[in-house]
Amino acid sequence: TVNSDFNFVQIKADAINENATITGTGIKELKTGLNKFEIVVTAENGSINTYILNITKEVSSNNYLTNLIPSSGSLNPKFNKDILEYTLDLGYETSELEFNAILESNLAHVTGIESKVVSEGLSTREIIVTAEDGSVRTYKVNVNKETAAEARLENLEIDGYSFEFNPDTFTYNIQVSKSKKVLLESEITAIPKDENATVNMMGDLNLTDGIVNIYVIEVIAKDGYTTQTYTLNITRDSAEYTLRSNKYEIVRFEDSKEEDYVIGIQPSTIISDFKNNFENSPEDLKVYLETNEVTDTDLTATALILKLEKNGRVYDTLRVIVRGDLTKDGKVNITDQVKMINYVGRTTTFDKYQMLAGDLTFDGKVNITDQVKIINYVGRTISDLNNKPTN
Repeated sequence: TVNSDFNFVQIKADAINENATITGTGIKELKTGLNKFEIVVTAENGSINTYILNITKEVSSNNYLTNLIPSSGSLNPKFNKDILEYTLDLGYETSELEFNAILESNLAHVTGIESKVVSEGLSTREIIVTAEDGSVRTYKVNVNKETAAEARLENLEIDGYSFEFNPDTFTYNIQVSKSKKVLLESEITAIPKDENATVNMMGDLNLTDGIVNIYVIEVIAKDGYTTQTYTLNITRDSAEYTLRSNKYEIVRFEDSKEEDYVIGIQPSTIISDFKNNFENSPEDLKVYLETNEVTDTDLTATALILKLEKNGRVYDTLRVIVRGDLTKDGKVNITDQVKMINYVGRTTTFDKYQMLAGDLTFDGKVNITDQVKIINYVGRTISDLNNKPTN
């Protein structure tokens, strides 16, 4: 018995009598199963002896390929006879696909390699190798043919605002900070599935508070006429990204040239207590004197800047105003009283933050009535500068 790899056998025989003749030797082809060979020895006197050699060739179980070559593109990973599944990416211009399959055993046969039309998108080809003994090995090729009509996005992001994107979801509701008044085109990343598609955006969009602001992204496929739009419904009402307080008054402006501010802080309030009066996590709140961060033990003073920061990004900013703190040191005392007297007497000027801090009568002006109020506060005849006067 020999294994299936043997296709031929060489038979040799030697006669005892050198005058005898031998037939049936030489190279013989082996077929699967029982092979019967007769070796005939004829003596000089004509007598004959016949020897029978039975060789059984085993049935082959080899159902491997040594290589599989597509007519277009390249298999991923590279072909290995022990790897049964592959990916094949094709350009949209490829219309038909066939395979050249090289068998490891010539006793096996292969199907599924013939030329077929390739449809756009995902499809599967199965190349089936059947061994002589009937055992089967299937090589699977997942074919991904790009489409000329692909107008979807692969990815969509807004810088700083995370949301779950799905190429087949075309409308998104996005909440941004109350202070975000403009969405810049440069803050939007829109990557098409097909790099040859065109993505059109609206440029920069002014965001109005209290309404849904609509931003539309249009994707045009490479065929020039297939389109898909993605719509962003943007509102300025994100609690996560907006500074919020039930203790202080927060004043906001639609005009981006105006600074939003927070007011109503008691004089001599340390920064840590100031932060704790916001609904945001204190860990996300930073207070600056222009570009330098101040510590939690410093006093909260007029003209400081409060920022809501997450992961190194600033989402909301408020200028700090402490009523009566005209010297910007976080306290209200005789030096602020002198500052007020000088302003009302027109011997000095106030910047816009001092004007807000000096309006103690809530009438939008700084005059003699505010001077009287700060004198009364310093003189301790009143105890709170944040109480709005009643008429």
